[in-house]
Amino acid sequence: MAYCPKCGVEVNTQTCPLCFHVIKQDIHKVPFSHSVEIDRKKYFLTASEKKAIFNASSIFAAVLISSICITVDTLFDNKISWSVYPIIFVASFSFITSFALYIKGIFKPVSIFIVFLLMLFLLDLVIPVQSFFLRISLPISISTSLITFLTYILIRK
Repeated sequence: MAYCPKCGVEVNTQTCPLCFHVIKQDIHKVPFSHSVEIDRKKYFLTASEKKAIFNASSIFAAVLISSICITVDTLFDNKISWSVYPIIFVASFSFITSFALYIKGIFKPVSIFIVFLLMLFLLDLVIPVQSFFLRISLPISISTSLITFLTYILIRK
């Protein structure tokens, strides 16, 4: 006996009595056909939907990593100590990703630079060693950004 390839019901005619699918193959030649067709619709996402999914994934990953770090830190040390470093980095990465996706023009590199400087400043506050933000991080970041920006301008011209 033949079966409908769409729903798997046993058929005697060229049309399925359950789903009314027209069977293209000869049902008398195929004594036992049990393969079921799956409706595979192709979903096309717009650029804004792709950005929203990527941004939500980035934020979800940041929250997940941060919660894992805090949980492990409080379980083993009974206080929050080392988990602050990955939380600052992951939160900064999430902000940079969001800014890179949604901000356009000259504001994109400026906002990414500001978030990067904020990350360095927060790390300077948290790290118990001598202050390094004003003496080391800020001058290196500014000079590197200026060199990169000037190189970009020269390449464009």
